[in-house]
Amino acid sequence: MKIALIPNLTKKNAKYQTERIAQVLRRFETELLMNSADRESFPQLGAAFLGSEEELFQECDAVISVG
Repeated sequence: MKIALIPNLTKKNAKYQTERIAQVLRRFETELLMNSADRESFPQLGAAFLGSEEELFQECDAVISVG
């Protein structure tokens, strides 16, 4: 399953919570997708970074918005 993670980094603890959610999803061998704008904030997640939100939504099965 492909899950798009969309963090709102202007919100308190959004980075931390996004990392926690990613850890849980990886336990279930979920493919993580994120917007390329988040690459610098989350290089360690092992997510596939796609160029735009439209592309992200086309590729994913579900979306998790954080923050």
